[in-house]
Amino acid sequence: MKTKAQYENQPQPIEYIGQGTWYINENITEIIDGEKHYWECDQTTVYEDPSPKTEPTDREMTEQLVSLMKSQIEDLPDEQAQDLPALFPTWESKIGKPVTVGERLYYNLKLFKVVQAHTCKTDWTPETTPALFVQVYVEEWPEWKQPTGMQDAYNVGDKVSYDGNHYVSLINGNVWSPSDYPAGWEFVA
Repeated sequence: MKTKAQYENQPQPIEYIGQGTWYINENITEIIDGEKHYWECDQTTVYEDPSPKTEPTDREMTEQLVSLMKSQIEDLPDEQAQDLPALFPTWESKIGKPVTVGERLYYNLKLFKVVQAHTCKTDWTPETTPALFVQVYVEEWPEWKQPTGMQDAYNVGDKVSYDGNHYVSLINGNVWSPSDYPAGWEFVA
């Protein structure tokens, strides 16, 4: 701890010295943990904080845990994210705000991924605007669905189930079913 002589002519009105200790060189009112504290001080007085802080508060710990979880949630692969949709921001919370490609949003008990950057509008819901959103649903052999454009077209290696059989896309931008364009698909089983 500093000596009394080291506090002479300090330029700051308050200086943190160590755990729970403050140097104050003028009268000051301070809020500590929601309580108002008033000190009458001179330039050479060292006061002990009446409520030294030795551990983080529950609120601080909660804020740090939420921050950690948010950063980890963003990195979850779709296979895990689809099982935790309520942990993602809601589509409603993004109305009027810009969203970026790859951002995942919770809507109508489902998780959706942004496929085209845009500003969310009330009538552009994830379920009604496939040019902007695709549902995050990872299944090894999902049922083939007619793509609405390039944003949800099948690419090389994409797997689908079609008429009870499994197929793998051989081309990028594949918008045809295995029966409409067999050359674009490899029959697996």
